[in-house]
Amino acid sequence: MIASVQAALGRCVLLYQATEQVLKLFLPHVRATENAARQNLDVDWRELLDSKKTLGQLAGVLMERTSGSNREGLALWLQTVVSQRNDVVHHFYDQAFASLRTETEVEEALTYLQVRQAAASQLLSVIKTLAMITLTDDAV
Repeated sequence: MIASVQAALGRCVLLYQATEQVLKLFLPHVRATENAARQNLDVDWRELLDSKKTLGQLAGVLMERTSGSNREGLALWLQTVVSQRNDVVHHFYDQAFASLRTETEVEEALTYLQVRQAAASQLLSVIKTLAMITLTDDAV
């Protein structure tokens, strides 16, 4: 049972890392407006790829380079996933269930991780879709 918690924890971490990598690949190509994109024709694609920026910092860059009618909703969603990521990566063993001594604690840990995995998976899916659209548009 402990192995299932460890596997779920690993899946979450991998999803967060994948999201960071996809953001690093496509954010250099993203600009808030068409006018900004035209002024910025030379894209330094290594700008973020070589950086040590974390998911929170990358989400901030995404918000800076995003325009639209529901920026507040996007910001709240990104903030939630970043907060969940930080809890998983930095505070998992601070949780009341972290000792995993009982079946109940294992179940609580799995539920905790499943919620975060679902949110991370959804964000990664959206980011991948945005990246494909952005990079396809740049290629044309």
